[in-house]
This record gives sequence, structure tokens and C-alpha cells, in this order.
Amino acid sequence: MDLYAVDGVVPAEQLEQLAEKIRRNPSHPGRLLASACRNKALDIQEAAERIGVGGPELARVIEGRAPVTPELALRMEGAGWSSAEFWMRLQSKYDLAQARRAREAA
Repeated sequence: MDLYAVDGVVPAEQLEQLAEKIRRNPSHPGRLLASACRNKALDIQEAAERIGVGGPELARVIEGRAPVTPELALRMEGAGWSSAEFWMRLQSKYDLAQARRAREAA
């Protein structure tokens, strides 16, 4: 089966390879959080205040040095930044991909 892209046909096999690559290497959810802050024209401190956490704590998540915890996910949900389940799914996918890579490297 072929799918159509903007500039022509993309073979299904190529799309499946790309999808697998994305599944195996998902971004840290902090990248999406950083993008959301930019879209809302919020700096880290303003975003942290809006969801009720410290600026350094939020900065660590945005930088990919700390995970999105269930508590942080609930705070973001409370601020209207998608559902807590959404944030936890992103974190879980990221964690699983990291574990797979570590296992493959060993």
C-alpha cells in the first residue's frame, strides 16, 4: 500500500520505518512542554508559577534532566495543558525507549 505525500507517493515500507524510528526514539516530554510554553509566550518562571511548581524544577523537566512526574502531570492538567494521562504516556514511552537502548547497548 502506498500513501500520498505532498510531493508524491511515499512507499508504505518507508513510512513504517519512519514510524518505527519515532517509536524507538521518542523525545523527552520536556521538549513538548518547552514548545507549549513558547506558544503561550511564557518563560519558565511564569509557566512554573501558573502550574504551581518551582522554576528550577520545571527547568529540569524542560531540559530533559528530570521526568514528568504524576504530580507534575496533574498540575499541568489543572492548568489546562492537556490531560495528566497524555503527559504520563509521553514519559512512559520515553522511559521505555531509554531502557530498550540501554539493554541493546549492554
